[in-house]
Amino acid sequence: GTAEGWYIYADSSNGGYGHVSDLITPLITATGPQCTMEFWYYMSGFTVGTLQ
Repeated sequence: GTAEGWYIYADSSNGGYGHVSDLITPLITATGPQCTMEFWYYMSGFTVGTLQ
């Protein structure tokens, strides 16, 4: 991680139809009256499915 945030890498090369990946984190607390969480993703490859 950096001051800008963290990243996760999930390799799906050994996955199969119906296989899923879950992201579970510790409790994330707001640092003020408003809190924004951004989620960016990149998917590539011939057999990549969908993000749901």
